Amino acid sequence: MTAYGRSSTTTSLGKVVIEINSINKRHFELQCALPSNMLRFDGKIRTFMSQQIHRGQVFVKVTIIPEGVKPPQVHVNVSFLEQYALAWRTIANTLGYSSGHHLPLELFVGQSQLMCVESEIEDEEALWRELREGLEAAWKLALETKLREGKVLQQDLMGRCHALKKWRDEMETKAKNAPDRLQERLKERIEAAVPGGVENAERLMREMCIYADKVDMTEESVRLKAHLDRLESLLLSDQSCVGKELEFLLQEITREINTASAKSPDIEVINLGLLMKAEVEKLKEQVQNIE
Repeated sequence: MTAYGRSSTTTSLGKVVIEINSINKRHFELQCALPSNMLRFDGKIRTFMSQQIHRGQVFVKVTIIPEGVKPPQVHVNVSFLEQYALAWRTIANTLGYSSGHHLPLELFVGQSQLMCVESEIEDEEALWRELREGLEAAWKLALETKLREGKVLQQDLMGRCHALKKWRDEMETKAKNAPDRLQERLKERIEAAVPGGVENAERLMREMCIYADKVDMTEESVRLKAHLDRLESLLLSDQSCVGKELEFLLQEITREINTASAKSPDIEVINLGLLMKAEVEKLKEQVQNIE
């Protein structure tokens, strides 16, 4: 689920602002935007975040505001500067420019080899503890937004689950009465075609027994009920990571609905199966948002 949290903490490098943003994704993916002097903590940040969240795309941004601390040292690569100036004079001579033509400073813009900024970290372990505290604070705020969204999503999913259970009960009832309704229709047709032909109903009953066995969906109905009970249980549970199990469970629910619908020639049963499959598809879309 989507979430956002922001915190700030004071460190030896100055004020550090940490922002955590997550969006829905089937698998876990983390992207970190860190200042160059914080790159050494990339692995630790990834480990920390992987312990907090199992699904979703997470963005962690760390910004340093150097307030009240010694400014970083800037080192100039003099050798590179001399070589660059020599190359420029060679070009100028080749093109016929005056030897006294000044080298424009704009040429050095973007030359990463020219200068490097060194920000010393006196105590790396202490800085990591401060950074971790900031991460925990930002994640706590992000988690609060996830939980608020989760409660709304839970209500929606529970409503769909209850609808599925209601339709399953209706499907089971109608499926049980299907052989009796078919028998009545067959009797009416036989009587219309051959008056008195239903008096000897032995063959008709034998055919009806074979039919009833073929269309019996007791096993599918029992398994479907068990799956829906498990679905409801997971939606109400306090487990921190149920998304993948819900996905698998919805696949099994779809399988049982398809089998049950295929067995029954009754249009009412088939229509209920279509309603249930449409609702399961909506559940599958929403489950993508669940960790």
